[in-house]
Amino acid sequence: MNVRAEKKRYFIGANSSRGFVNFTSDIFCRAERLYIIKGAPGTGKSKLLNDIASEAENRSMDVEYYHCSSDPFSLDGVFIKDISAGIIDGTAPHTADMRFPGAQDEILYLGDFWDKDVLEKKTPDLISLNKKKAELFDSAYRLLSAGDAFYREKKALLSDAVDLQKLDAAIGRIFDKRTCVGDGWRMEPRQTEAIGMFGYTRFPTNEYLGSSIYHIDDRFGISSFAFNSIIEHAKKRGLTTYVSYGVLSDLDINEVYLPDTGVSFVCEVKQPDGYKSVNMSRFINKETIKANRNKLRCYTKMHSEIIKETEKVFEDIKRIHFSIENIYSGAMNFKKKEEFSKHFLIELFS
Repeated sequence: MNVRAEKKRYFIGANSSRGFVNFTSDIFCRAERLYIIKGAPGTGKSKLLNDIASEAENRSMDVEYYHCSSDPFSLDGVFIKDISAGIIDGTAPHTADMRFPGAQDEILYLGDFWDKDVLEKKTPDLISLNKKKAELFDSAYRLLSAGDAFYREKKALLSDAVDLQKLDAAIGRIFDKRTCVGDGWRMEPRQTEAIGMFGYTRFPTNEYLGSSIYHIDDRFGISSFAFNSIIEHAKKRGLTTYVSYGVLSDLDINEVYLPDTGVSFVCEVKQPDGYKSVNMSRFINKETIKANRNKLRCYTKMHSEIIKETEKVFEDIKRIHFSIENIYSGAMNFKKKEEFSKHFLIELFS
């Protein structure tokens, strides 16, 4: 599923072969003020974050949206550059702790607005549902790990077929067209893809941001070698580098945006109109591919089948997740919660 990127939209983490990868601290370490929202599913955390983002946009402020990797329709964080404020959902799996409690950081606890008596009656259901949900996530991560094993085997075969020197020279020529030199290299996560309850989702944010977009045209599955070269050239020139990782692979870098130059490197199966192309076929030895054709086809097929099974598991996770949400929503006093939200917005933007 591709989602329109009329705004700066990213994921706060990623479901992967290594389990859940949490980028929260890497993203929000730059915030001078950090607000951590605590509360269960269905208590209005995402609604509060959307209200904050809307108010910031109404004030013409620069807003970055960070979505849940399991539910791309749910917000898990907002960063407002103009006031250097980060507001995040700090509940599991993307837990977050205060750095300077009371001085710069604050907890926003939405549990103050639920009816404990209602929830106590639902305790057996909540225990059972959360246990099953955790088991299903473990299953999804095991499947992703199995799929990743086939990906790595395929990558190992392909590594002998890639002319790395020729590829690096081609990437270098792209960078030579951009004479900009940065203030010092740093690499930061800006995750644009995820696999979760609605299948595979990608935000085309880097196309939205890039003034010049290079499409890594890769039908063989060797794009990771190109991105390794891109990172090295950005490092040599001291350029800030935003990276996104492939969640259906070994967390190889799968997209890059260079804000100092406005250049984006993206990798999709089909090249959109108007993008410059880096044709990976130019850097591969066809005879090596031919010699390993059967193995490569096998690894590709097995990886694809495992991803399909993973998506089925996430379908079960979705059903259970929204059952948990319904229990907590039924126990919430949303009128009081919305009053709290209004007061917080006044405090945040004052």
